[in-house]
Amino acid sequence: MIFDGTKTVDIKLSYKRIAPYNKVTPGDIMYIKESSGPVVGRVKIISAKSYEIEDTLELLDLLLSIQPRVGLRDEAHAREMFEKVQDKKYVTVMELAEPEKLPKGIRIEKFDRRVWIADYKLPIDLALAFGLEPEM
Repeated sequence: MIFDGTKTVDIKLSYKRIAPYNKVTPGDIMYIKESSGPVVGRVKIISAKSYEIEDTLELLDLLLSIQPRVGLRDEAHAREMFEKVQDKKYVTVMELAEPEKLPKGIRIEKFDRRVWIADYKLPIDLALAFGLEPEM
């Protein structure tokens, strides 16, 4: 959805103040990784806002306000997502631009559960795949 332009906003939710909460800033590049799979592309973050949810209805209102841009089909789909995540307290909403898909995914070693990577020292293979100079 990100690569075809139908998803222009991404949302990350958590129980604790962990990245990307208050860590991602406009201009950062988010690398998109399949769950248990390779990095398949990247996208530029053009705005990011983090929220601490005090009342679960705040989260529902937020989901409903971004529903079409985050890839939720309709209000019912947004409410269904809300039912699954309503106990999360920390939310980061990122507006995305300039998606770039790799012709072939690149596997990297990663030791956390996030499916995305931002502000990350890129492995040489991944840097080269995007035409960047590898950091030495």
